[in-house]
Amino acid sequence: MRRTNIGTGNGNLIIDEQNENLINQLHEQTNALKSLSIHIGEEVRCQNNFLQTSFMHDVDKVDGVLKLSMTKLGHLAKHNPSKFILYLIMFAFLIFFLCWVIIKLK
Repeated sequence: MRRTNIGTGNGNLIIDEQNENLINQLHEQTNALKSLSIHIGEEVRCQNNFLQTSFMHDVDKVDGVLKLSMTKLGHLAKHNPSKFILYLIMFAFLIFFLCWVIIKLK
């Protein structure tokens, strides 16, 4: 059986207009999401560069302090071996004491 579309011409125009409006809204939303994702990507790259440079600066500072400490420790071990052993034993007792206090507090 064949359907006739009597009086539906105006209804089709309204539906077409609604579809066009929905398509335009969807297009605007996709453009907004696209620009948002582009901005997020730019921000991620900027933050990544900042973290890398900041991290490398901090690593360089720690590396310098560690090398200086190792140099001083080597110098102390060569010139005053008795003081070196005393400091080493005191350090070990300090670490054990701190571990004991932490365990007792829990």
